[in-house]
Amino acid sequence: MKTKLSLVILLFISLTGLFAQVDTAWEVDTPIRQGVNIEWFRSATATDDGALYVWSDTRDGGRDLRCQFVSSDPNATIGTPITVDNKPNRQEDPVVVKATDGNYIIAWVDFSADPNGDVYAQKIDTNGNLLWQDGGVPLCSNNENQISLNLVPDDNGGAFCLWVDSRNFNKDLYAQHVLSDGSIHANWDADGNPIANTANNETSNSMWEDGLGGFVIAYNVSNPAPAGKDIYMKRILGDGTSDWGDAVALCTENGDQTGIKVRPMGNDSMLIFWSDKRNIDPDIYAQRVMFDGTLWANELLIYGDATNETFAQQFNPRGTATSDGAVIVVWEDLRNQPDYPDLYAQKIDANGNLLWDANAVAVSIEEYAQQDPRITADNNGGAIIVWDDTRDGNAPNFDTYAQRLDANGNVLLDANGLIICDEPGEQLGSIIKFSNDNAYINWLDARNGSHGIYYQVLDNTNQLVMEDGGKEVFWGLSGDALKDQFIIVERENDIVAIWADTRYASFGYQIFYQIINSDGILATETADLNGFSLTELTYGSQSQPSATVTPDGQVCVVWEEQRTAYPKVYAQLIDVDGSRLWGDTGIELTVRTPLSQSNPKVDFHNGAFYFAWSDLDPTSQINQVYAQKVVDGNMQWGDDGLLVSVTPDGEDERESQLEEMKGLYFVWTKSLPTWNVGLNVKRLNEDGTTATGFADEGITISDFDVSASYTNQTAPTAQLVNDDLLVFWQDFRHNWVSFYYGMMIGADGTYTWNNDGVILGDNTSDTSRSQEQLDFAVSDDAIVAAWTENTVGVGDIYMQQLDFTGDLAWATTGLASIVKDSTQTSASVTMFGNEYFGVVWEDNVTFESDIFFNLYDLNGNSIITEGADGFMVSDAIKRQYTPKVGNIHNNEAITIWSDGRSSGKTEIVGLYAQKLNLPSVGNDDHTAPTVNTLKVAQNYPNPFNPTTNISFNIPKDSDVEVSVYNVLGQKVKTLAKDRFSAGTNTITWNGDDDNENGVASGIYFYRVETKDSTVTKKMVMMK
Repeated sequence: MKTKLSLVILLFISLTGLFAQVDTAWEVDTPIRQGVNIEWFRSATATDDGALYVWSDTRDGGRDLRCQFVSSDPNATIGTPITVDNKPNRQEDPVVVKATDGNYIIAWVDFSADPNGDVYAQKIDTNGNLLWQDGGVPLCSNNENQISLNLVPDDNGGAFCLWVDSRNFNKDLYAQHVLSDGSIHANWDADGNPIANTANNETSNSMWEDGLGGFVIAYNVSNPAPAGKDIYMKRILGDGTSDWGDAVALCTENGDQTGIKVRPMGNDSMLIFWSDKRNIDPDIYAQRVMFDGTLWANELLIYGDATNETFAQQFNPRGTATSDGAVIVVWEDLRNQPDYPDLYAQKIDANGNLLWDANAVAVSIEEYAQQDPRITADNNGGAIIVWDDTRDGNAPNFDTYAQRLDANGNVLLDANGLIICDEPGEQLGSIIKFSNDNAYINWLDARNGSHGIYYQVLDNTNQLVMEDGGKEVFWGLSGDALKDQFIIVERENDIVAIWADTRYASFGYQIFYQIINSDGILATETADLNGFSLTELTYGSQSQPSATVTPDGQVCVVWEEQRTAYPKVYAQLIDVDGSRLWGDTGIELTVRTPLSQSNPKVDFHNGAFYFAWSDLDPTSQINQVYAQKVVDGNMQWGDDGLLVSVTPDGEDERESQLEEMKGLYFVWTKSLPTWNVGLNVKRLNEDGTTATGFADEGITISDFDVSASYTNQTAPTAQLVNDDLLVFWQDFRHNWVSFYYGMMIGADGTYTWNNDGVILGDNTSDTSRSQEQLDFAVSDDAIVAAWTENTVGVGDIYMQQLDFTGDLAWATTGLASIVKDSTQTSASVTMFGNEYFGVVWEDNVTFESDIFFNLYDLNGNSIITEGADGFMVSDAIKRQYTPKVGNIHNNEAITIWSDGRSSGKTEIVGLYAQKLNLPSVGNDDHTAPTVNTLKVAQNYPNPFNPTTNISFNIPKDSDVEVSVYNVLGQKVKTLAKDRFSAGTNTITWNGDDDNENGVASGIYFYRVETKDSTVTKKMVMMK
């Protein structure tokens, strides 16, 4: 596990120059786009008068475990969810049961100490108090994988937890017996006892408490075909012994027996039922086992085609023990639709009799799919069933439906099911629990684009108690930031981050922006901490943002969006405070409707915005480059825009794809008759005519003959230098291996550098090398570029400095600046004045990539105390990568990167930022910084509940503000804002916010500010 470095500013001035230790200015990385990303596992249990739901979410960066109690009162306020565990990394896959002492036990897979996962458990009371040690008690800490938990209560306030374990190189079943006080039963091993650990894989299982201090388990054992997956069973007593000795073979017929479920039948037996492929197509079978291990003489065929004539399939059975000693089983059934399941149910008594129609009761036989049923018994011999339903147009149009069957199998709700929720977006993962004559139905809901947890209550008169559509338990931002569509724009005092976001993935991607200033504050105090949208929610996917900034700080963004059948380009203007100026939908740049418009670019020049994009013509089926000029939101170059990539007379029209645009220069790739790709450049006048010195079809990027050499020129990146265009590109002229070349093209269309271009790092003699991911920055005197140099699969960061005539300042091979045994990649460059430049990059020196920074003078020398290895900006858990760096105030840099700290089973990408203090690098006199005279002590006690003391020392009477913030950067409370005397002062925080409401357990930060200094420290409230 990686930990955050604590660093202090250190400046050395010597005869040889300036040396400094870079400092991270913010106590923690600032989330730009974090999200909550609820992971819902259908984990719930009934309470005495309600239900308890358990899930994990990422609101604090890592994936933490939460729970919430709900009741049948529609007016009850649902408070802040209870944090069950928030250790580093991730806690997920929870299971929960009600213990016999009236409390609740939750178990989960925990990755805080082991990348393969351990098993932990916690006990909570009805008030949400954690009863066992902070972080839970470990049930298994074996180094191998433990997954797929199952949990049942014992008879004395404890529980049995079972999991699939890989410690023996195949999949086995292990279990643990945790007692009421959180200790492990003396007869059980610290890492659990083996329940099933033969040479075969034992995986799918179902277990149920026997009410006598033990449990019955049935599980699959995988065998080679044709035997397939068989079912075995055991009864495990509280001391860990097996009551029936070795495993009992329940079903060993050919074909797979899967979908096993165990449910109690009376007080002395269990009904075990499953989906069985002995007749090729799956049928539903059952067997009863007494607590002494005896079985029915024959297995019971609940439903299926034993003669194998119709090939109908029955699968995914679920069941519940009824109040009259029977079991009701519901399953998915393909008898009516070969591709879409319906739901049927049957009731079985203890003698193996089918109590309802032999063909079963139709629960729902609507169009499309009724699937993933869950069932609970009522108090009258019947049951309520809930499921995910696609009758409203098939997937992904999932809704939640329910049906109630009485003891005789009569349908009590609407035919084919009662609508529980059919809000827009999908409703999935429904589950049902029964308490005090009420059925609590719960599901994961995407009605707002991102997922929330909702519930509804069906009372004993079959009325829905909560509001239409259900009541929200908890909602949180889902999705992530697309790491390959993330850009930044530098302004004088802040950075604007822009990215494509998947929070409304069911409607399409949408582009968001955020303003990050020197204090780490996101835009304004009322800012959305996860960004602002460029438009109101649209139903077309937005992608490929490009942006520019005006001299007065306005930011213009252009993007591709598919609002209709064909994607087009749109633009939005954002003022200095982050407000949208071009309406709720932005402006459309053309009236014409091509097959597509893509890869748009924007720049600002002499009071006007200029846009360009690739435009797929419906007639020729070929992309061409178009442009538009906008002044005060009005189109200047006609409804259709202006064709830039003109085809010369007599030449066949060929594919042209826009790559770059700066000022009035346009750069595009053009397919050649030899199937090669070259780069063309064209400059326009402000009226849209071709500038003098440029042909209507553009000029090539250099005089090098791409067609004759059968090579490609791709991936250009450009910047204006006065009125000329500086451009670098990947060039494959050396044996089809990419190396970077550069060119300065004058405003009159002349090449001001070597006519063939200037190679930045001439390592062409080494056939194992290639170059990619270049970035560069320009000062008044120099150009500095950095790129990834790949050698036999390992990437290093190389750099080069050029003057404005194209002469190289360093070695012709480039300067090997960051070279390690691991891979370094994704360099981003910024200048500090005219003497220093900074490089930030993704560094894989550890198992997971981190963000590093280095500061150089124009001789290529590192001037920080860490030297060539660089300064670690962020080493949070998981991957940090694709950083971008911007310069504000000339001695501060803000770097923003894609961050995977919230990732679990799948990668979740957030955006995080950190400010770097770079003492005096923007000043020619290298004046040392003012010594920080404010001293702030660590709060005491820490952790605390709920009161703590904050002490600080000031050398003279000063105005001081002391504030508390949460992990999202939101101010929780202003503790003091007054004049304080010199010396040590102490402020007490009582754990409340500005409205005197108590805050939840978690991490907080206290900030002490004077006129000259600010210090921030972390503290932990642990209730």
